[in-house]
Amino acid sequence: MTEYQSVFKSPQAEAAYMTAYDRALEKWPVPYEEKYVPTSYGDTYMIISGPADREPLILLHGAGSNATHWSLNVAALVQSYRVYALDILGWPGRSKPLKAHSNRTEYADWLTEVLDALTIKKANMVGYSFGGFFAACCALEKPERIRKVVLLAPAATILPFSKEWHLKGTFPGMVAGLAINVYDINRSLSDALEGSCQMLNVPKEELAKEDEDIAVLIQTFGEETLGEYRKRIDSLLKSSITNLFAPGNFREDMYPESFWEILAGIEYGAPVLKFGPYPLPNEDLQKLKTPILLLLGDHEILYEADQAIKRAEELVENVQTAIIPNASHMVNWEQTELVNSHILDFLSGE
Repeated sequence: MTEYQSVFKSPQAEAAYMTAYDRALEKWPVPYEEKYVPTSYGDTYMIISGPADREPLILLHGAGSNATHWSLNVAALVQSYRVYALDILGWPGRSKPLKAHSNRTEYADWLTEVLDALTIKKANMVGYSFGGFFAACCALEKPERIRKVVLLAPAATILPFSKEWHLKGTFPGMVAGLAINVYDINRSLSDALEGSCQMLNVPKEELAKEDEDIAVLIQTFGEETLGEYRKRIDSLLKSSITNLFAPGNFREDMYPESFWEILAGIEYGAPVLKFGPYPLPNEDLQKLKTPILLLLGDHEILYEADQAIKRAEELVENVQTAIIPNASHMVNWEQTELVNSHILDFLSGE
């Protein structure tokens, strides 16, 4: 029996996440099929849309997300391409990893196995955030398999993460994730205490009257305490996501399923990862020969967009760049039509 590594905290967490995934997939705006592709690194899940005879386009999502991230873009892309939106192995999603990727060569080997299984000799690729870093790595390692690459707000890759991003994105998400673990434990202990009191027919209030230490300690498991703790977690989770948008751009009613699904990744996920984004050194950027389009929002929070554009244009031989106005890191959600237009013009051009 194949022993996959779980990317979830528990079977219950996996079930809850899949419910969120189903909700997001219900909003996929075009006909699709779902497919698993076995590789030596695990089974790769993908959402496939568009006519089978069209040129292939691989979509790679960001950290903590999954293939449904592309629900706002896919309707435009399938007009010209056969779209394969992958769940990247190691992140919470429907792909099933056998082991963690340790370096960029393994990531590129995995993608090559996926392309081989799909009988795709050469594909276009769009990578967002972590997926953008991954796409750049694949262009370095397997340039013969990639026709063109779009780097959409790539994580690191060109520049280091900014202090602002760590303060407004990394740490709020990390602290919220840790706090969720504490909340889950205290919730379980609260249920256990309640069950014991019912079984022994001794109300908690009576226990509190008998012993001052008990009175103080059981407050930790009280509904009021847990409720307030959960409110703070939810507030922190929301701020870690809304900080990815340019001021005034986030509206929860615009992206309810996708927004919930990203939060679910933080809530329920236990990623299987050994390798993450970093700024590529000069020599690597100079080795990139695949045609590349770099798209960044003018309010990008991960780093200074102008500086990233400048470094890319200085070092990458075959690069086109564009700054997307009134957008931050969630650029393809904030300015969907403009981003789609840039992608399609680039991919169709000579």
